[in-house]
Amino acid sequence: MKLVKKLVVLAAALTMVLSLVACGGEKFPQTYKYTVDWVMGTRGEVAELTLNEDGTFDYSYTATDSKDANKTVMSLEVTGTYEKDGNTVKVAVESGSGYAMNGDTKMDLKVSADDLTWYKMTYAAGATTFEIEGDVFVPVE
Repeated sequence: MKLVKKLVVLAAALTMVLSLVACGGEKFPQTYKYTVDWVMGTRGEVAELTLNEDGTFDYSYTATDSKDANKTVMSLEVTGTYEKDGNTVKVAVESGSGYAMNGDTKMDLKVSADDLTWYKMTYAAGATTFEIEGDVFVPVE
């Protein structure tokens, strides 16, 4: 009977230790943001980089009109894979889509690994390497 009690206590202790080890790692998703608020005469921008546990990332970018903060002039969503080393994140863009306004005309935007043209027009400026500083990400390339 004493052996059974010791085994139960050991099993409970191992369960608690393994639970603590599992909680000690990085938490996902990890989201980093860059924001420039709209001020009369300047364009507002919001860019967000989300790192997922499975090694994929989501990048979104939205820009508002310089004369009307309620009018979106560009919106783009990009996905791909990433590698993280400390505060450095290296992404491989795979695909993306969105739109840009040319006056009142909406233009569809496409991004692929071979064509980063519209990705280059966002906060990322085509960068594939970012530095993480707190909850902000900065292109370094």
